Amino acid sequence: MTEGTRNHSAPGASPIREAGPVLRTTLASQVVSNLIDQIGQDGLRPGDTLPSEGRLAELFGVSRPVVREALRHLVALRMIEIVNGKVPVVLPVTSELLTIYFEWAVRHEIESISELHEMRRGVEPLSASLAADRATPDERAELSRIVEHMRDQLSSPESYGEWDAQLHLAIAEYSHNSLLWHLGSAIRRPLSLAIQVGIASLAEDEGSFERMQSDHEAIVSSIVRGDGDAAAVLMESHIRLSGARILGVARSAHPLGSS
Repeated sequence: MTEGTRNHSAPGASPIREAGPVLRTTLASQVVSNLIDQIGQDGLRPGDTLPSEGRLAELFGVSRPVVREALRHLVALRMIEIVNGKVPVVLPVTSELLTIYFEWAVRHEIESISELHEMRRGVEPLSASLAADRATPDERAELSRIVEHMRDQLSSPESYGEWDAQLHLAIAEYSHNSLLWHLGSAIRRPLSLAIQVGIASLAEDEGSFERMQSDHEAIVSSIVRGDGDAAAVLMESHIRLSGARILGVARSAHPLGSS
């Protein structure tokens, strides 16, 4: 070890062992990180603009091609958009990238469907509990309207499945927690086919189908009267029981959505 690289650790300190290689990030990656930090520090909102490509190159002391690569990365992340070569515009947060990730996972591993349902058991009961506390009177009325309409669709499994999705997403929205809503909607879409097939299978047993509808009505009733604890317990039970059936259908039909 040369003088310039001598270990200056304090007496008794353990030496660093088997350190991995230090990765040198590209200039474009550094610009991406700096831009994300700057968007947050400057409090930029959806619709706000970033400086031009040339101005960014001056600010960061890099070439325009480096800035162009960084901006393309942010476009791919759905954080900004650049229309007709104009200045970059900040985009609103969406669940799109999460959805793409979950859909990719489900297409490659059947166990990912089971894992997504396990996530639902954590996410949706919390959404139901928060909706019971935070939903407005109009939103509570809308949940009641949706679940009443679902009862009218018991003879049509396909239509019932569409309204089932609408109910669960509405509960997530009425939690007034945007991150929960994004996560819930991102989980839901990759499972939509399995859920639809599971509902169709359940519809063959009139008693089971009626019990599922009663579950939905009990969840909504708890939210409407503001009982978050009951709403969470009922939602967890509903997701757990329906998930077991849906996973069974998914295993027999795998691969899902391969066409």
